[in-house]
Amino acid sequence: MEDSGLSDQEKPHYDLRVPLRLETEDGSVESLVELKDAKTSFGLESPSMPRKLTVDPEVDVFRRLHPDEIPPDVNTIKGSKALTAVMAEGFTGVFGDGAKMFLEAWAVKM
Repeated sequence: MEDSGLSDQEKPHYDLRVPLRLETEDGSVESLVELKDAKTSFGLESPSMPRKLTVDPEVDVFRRLHPDEIPPDVNTIKGSKALTAVMAEGFTGVFGDGAKMFLEAWAVKM
């Protein structure tokens, strides 16, 4: 099986609901898996032979990108004609300064 690049969830362990899509000979089966610890076991039932399992198929879960994903994502941002950034009021310190520098580098008006 191909290495997915997935690893144990580091502490603190976040409670996440991660969508799954199991593609089968007769269509696809959608499911949600509840993650609460470093590792979570799960099982899926399928009406026909499974072909492919996709974790977070619509890329809705906020996560650290795999290094192979960074260049295409950066290019998508660079090529965007309508980029919107939202930052919480009072978001200060190292993270706030870093976010502002990032947005300024992309010429986003704040």
